[in-house]
Amino acid sequence: MGDAIDERNKREKIARSIVKFWNVNYTLPPQPDESEEILKRLEEEAKADEEAKWAEIDALVEKERLREEEEAKNKGAGSPMDEVTEGQIERILYEGTDE
Repeated sequence: MGDAIDERNKREKIARSIVKFWNVNYTLPPQPDESEEILKRLEEEAKADEEAKWAEIDALVEKERLREEEEAKNKGAGSPMDEVTEGQIERILYEGTDE
C-alpha cells in the first residue's frame, strides 16, 4: 500500500522517464456522446405526444358536453308539452277559482 510520498515518487519517476514507442498505446479521440441528444429528442417527442393526447381528450369532452346540452335542449322543448292538452291547462289555471 502506498502513501502520498510513494505516489509523488512514482509521478516524478514517470515524468523523468523516456517514452518508448512500444510502451505507447494510441487511442481514438473520444466520440461525442449522442445518448444525451437522443434522450432529449425522446423527451420532446413524449411531451408532444402527451400534449396531443390531452388535446384530443379535451376535444372529446367538449364534444360530449355539447351533445348532452343538445339532448337536454331537445328533451325540454317538445316532449312534456305535447302530452298536455288545452283542456288540462284550463283546468289547472281555474282550479282554485269559483266559477
